[in-house]
Amino acid sequence: MSVNIRSLYLAGEGHKRAVLLINLGSPASAEVQDVKPYLTQFLMDERVISIPYFWRALLVKGIIVPQRAAYSAANYRSIWEEETETFPLVRHSASIAYELSQRMQCPVALGMRYGSPSMDDALRALVDLGVEEVMALPLYPHYTRSSYETAAIYALERNRRLGLGLNIRLVPPFYAHPAYRRVLAEQIRPYLEQPYDKLLVSLHGIPVSHLSAVCRQHNGQTDYCYTRPHTHAERWSCYRLHCETTLELLRADLALPADRVELVYQSRLGRHEWIKPYLSERIKALPREGCRRVLVVCPGFVCDCLETIYEIDVEYREEFLASGGEQFTYIPCLNSNSDFVSVLSEIIRESHSLENNPISYNYM
Repeated sequence: MSVNIRSLYLAGEGHKRAVLLINLGSPASAEVQDVKPYLTQFLMDERVISIPYFWRALLVKGIIVPQRAAYSAANYRSIWEEETETFPLVRHSASIAYELSQRMQCPVALGMRYGSPSMDDALRALVDLGVEEVMALPLYPHYTRSSYETAAIYALERNRRLGLGLNIRLVPPFYAHPAYRRVLAEQIRPYLEQPYDKLLVSLHGIPVSHLSAVCRQHNGQTDYCYTRPHTHAERWSCYRLHCETTLELLRADLALPADRVELVYQSRLGRHEWIKPYLSERIKALPREGCRRVLVVCPGFVCDCLETIYEIDVEYREEFLASGGEQFTYIPCLNSNSDFVSVLSEIIRESHSLENNPISYNYM
């Protein structure tokens, strides 16, 4: 039975205010003909691959997509849900939007950065409803150029280019919000009851070129940005700081010794330097260091997707066991957990009273 994925979830009428949820998106299906345009749209984003347009188009359209589309489609087929005829990320995002509309008793639109439901359809649906003010929430707990920023910019830019006139305000990254910390810790806590040697906190990697000059220093030191002084803007937008803070907060919230928790970065693409430590290296080294039972959590993702279900729970599981590991346990994302939806409603309501964020965006 397919899921009715909509651009707008409505609780009541006559609202001037609404919520816009933004997530990454997924291909329309796991077929090559649907994966190709999705990969092209994703990789042509200048905030994902930050090189001039001509060379980016040559690289993406001439090399990466033709060579990787079939391989990526095979991976996507492994997580395709036949019963719902969609991907977990889309299904959970739609469930969050629906539940949030009921909980907050206001319209909630769902727009993907890439794929469907499209941002244009979500924004137009709000305008057709008579909405004037929108709280936009990118479903990324941490800030980085290739996730939170591109989602936020895209919503603002499409609103401007379509001439819709919506007053869009951004909900800040919520990685350190007390309610989010609580629900994330509660998601992890039951898994700590089983014997384990280390909890791996795996965040999505980014090229070091996406970091500020000061953040590029001491790459691989997992408390460098956490311990150095920061400006107010850096506290809002420093991805490395957000990731390292997440590690420290989980240690505190779960009362874990420092040597039982480790920060790593996954999903590296290409041969240039990315933020370290690389999960691809640590997963092979851990058994040699005596860590043969690991738990892995991915708090940078709120919904399970290709990077968690396949990359972590299939590829890295196999590498860990082949390297001498004995037990590999993946801890699922929060997904459409009702407690998580409640947290999002709390964060959105609080954001109504915040001053405008300190980041000045440049339109694409």
